[in-house]
Formats: sequence, structure tokens, C-alpha cells
Amino acid sequence: MLQERDVFREVIRLVGLALLVYGLYMALQSGLSIFFFSPFTYGAHINWLLLISPIAYALLGLVFLLRPAPITAFAYPRPQIGEWGSRQMLTMGIKLSGLWLIIAHLDTFLRHLQYCLSQVPILGQYQVLTHNIWIAVAIYLVIIVIGVIMFRYQPRDK
Repeated sequence: MLQERDVFREVIRLVGLALLVYGLYMALQSGLSIFFFSPFTYGAHINWLLLISPIAYALLGLVFLLRPAPITAFAYPRPQIGEWGSRQMLTMGIKLSGLWLIIAHLDTFLRHLQYCLSQVPILGQYQVLTHNIWIAVAIYLVIIVIGVIMFRYQPRDK
């Protein structure tokens, strides 16, 4: 008997494989561009921050690929009764949309953080940390919390 939880676990594995391949591809691309085109002068260490996002994607992909059971248990805290059917597709779609919100906005937050850190030598640490980063942190936290709520969504049983 195939349940929604089993299908979701396999979808998480597929998402993990896609994230791993994407992260490794982006890490290779960013690493080569940093190695060959980055000058080794003051502020060049900021360019190495370009590798944070691809490495985060690859590590997240490894976790999804190798350990989908804890992620599935987090998404489905209650035991299931029925078999897989068309009714469960909406629930799984909401969960996967929440997962997409979390992953996409974590990447956007890392890019925003990289931008803010690259502005520190130009504007000064006080100005960057007080005017740019905290508003972005608040916005990204709200979006990620909404994604977690969507990821944990459970319809009421009839």
C-alpha cells in the first residue's frame, strides 16, 4: 500500500539529487572564475564568498539524498490512514511549495549577505550593519517561517 509519506520521501530524494548536481555545477563554475579571474589584492577574499551558496546547495542536496526519512517525519508528524491518491497531491504541492520558499530565500539571503559584506570596506561596518542587513534579515525570516508552516501543513481528517 503506497502512502503519501512514501511518495514524498522519494520526491525529497529527487530534489536532493537535483540540488547536489546544481550545487556542484555552480561550485565548479564559481571556483574556476574565482581562481582564474580574481585578483589577489585587498578585498579579494570577498570573492570567495561566492562559494557559500553552491556549497550550501550541495550539502543540502546530500542531506536530502542520504537522509530523507527525518525530513519526511518533520513534514508528516501524524500517521496516515489512506493510500496515495489525487486528493493528496494538493497537500504534497503545498509542502513542496513551502520547501521551495525556504530553499530559494535562503539562497537570496546569502547573496544579500555577500553584497552587504562586500560593502563594508566602502561604507564602513556601522553603516552597513545598521541600514541594510537587519531589514533583510527580518523579511527573510518571515518568508522562511511561512515556508516552514507550509511544509508542515496537515489537512484535517474527516
